Amino acid sequence: YPDAIMMNTDSSNDSDENNSLASFDLEEHFANVTSCHGMIHIFDHKTSFLRRYVWGIATFVACTACIIGCVQLLHTLLSHPTNISVKIHHTNKMLFPAVTLCNFNQISRTLISHQDIRHLNTVLGAYNHDHTITKNVLKDTEDYFKSKIHGHFDFSQYNKEIGLQKEDLILSCTWNGQKCGPKNFTRIFTSYGNCYTFNGDSANQALLQQQGRGAAHGLSLILNIEQYKYTPELMLARYREQGKNLSSCPEVCERVEYVPQVSYAKIPAKIMAEEIALKYDLYKVQQRAIAEGGLIDNSTSVKQFIRDNLVFLDVFFKNLYNTTTTQGRGSSFSQFLSNVGGQIGLFIGGSFLSLLEIVEYIYDKLAQQRSRYRHKTSQIEKAEWKKRYESSMVIPKAIDDGIKANRPPPYERTLIQTDDGDSTEGFLNGPKYVYVHKVGKE
Repeated sequence: YPDAIMMNTDSSNDSDENNSLASFDLEEHFANVTSCHGMIHIFDHKTSFLRRYVWGIATFVACTACIIGCVQLLHTLLSHPTNISVKIHHTNKMLFPAVTLCNFNQISRTLISHQDIRHLNTVLGAYNHDHTITKNVLKDTEDYFKSKIHGHFDFSQYNKEIGLQKEDLILSCTWNGQKCGPKNFTRIFTSYGNCYTFNGDSANQALLQQQGRGAAHGLSLILNIEQYKYTPELMLARYREQGKNLSSCPEVCERVEYVPQVSYAKIPAKIMAEEIALKYDLYKVQQRAIAEGGLIDNSTSVKQFIRDNLVFLDVFFKNLYNTTTTQGRGSSFSQFLSNVGGQIGLFIGGSFLSLLEIVEYIYDKLAQQRSRYRHKTSQIEKAEWKKRYESSMVIPKAIDDGIKANRPPPYERTLIQTDDGDSTEGFLNGPKYVYVHKVGKE
């Protein structure tokens, strides 16, 4: 037990320090040193309770509004918003787009046989990923075309010969008032077969620019779509392809779009049809179509032939301006920090350093709670040690009664005379009892 008593004595200094930290008013200290507004008025004991109460409510409302605003800003940042800006640029000239002409009829009817049509249906089905076509059917089709062309079968090259020809397609071409023709068009092979592009990205030709508004400064075409050469069986395969190959593409980073304004009109009068036929020698075109065995005969009038097969196409810029639409990130992390700083400054008058003050206060508060817990635990342990020490010093009742029975009656003072005349007085620091020590014989 002396060791336990010594331990409690040595820890008395630590207990004093814990008591000091545990009893320190952190809230009042934080209110006096923080740069946030409102807190100092709440703990100002020189003012009335009502005023401090009002300041407390106002500070609570401001802090709540600040927290709500910051949470909304964080939600906005995590939602990845976008901003769209639109700019209109007026100019004196504009780069003319590439114009590509395709025909929905991929192969000319007058250049193939019925057996060719049957095997071409197989080729188109395989090209469009039709899984119902067996390997044996494909082998028969391959052997058929190899025997016909006497070599390796290349569908692109084969389509170049039996597909749409630009000399038959383009009857008239005018660019910016100047005459052009099939030589200004470049062939490309697509899922539509032969297509022809005007003002394409060619190394031999510079890209054209429209330098005025209206159709007179653009591209004017008269096209013969040769509807009398359409192949119905292959057209059905094309319709099936359009129904199957529907897919969604990812959003591109940058693209150029042209918003078309399309107007349609039929040739209104018979006399105009005759003038057009004479100007573009359409009577010879009609007779050649009849001779080639197309879906046309002598009963078809020139007016009906023009309505069924000719397209008058004008491609031009109505106005010389372009619209640039830019989609960008709506909120960045730096903007988020700026907005949060604005919320803190508006509602509680703080800054980034004020947040450090709050963090410091929270750290001190946790340390204070830990100190109070240690102080309370120390007091409990001290009381436990004291209780155990006192219990160890208690004398059993039987022994205590025996000691009391052998004690002399209480005297304030006792003087004992010995034989040799010596006497001694003895005292004990008790309040009533005097113990006498006799010297010599009794």
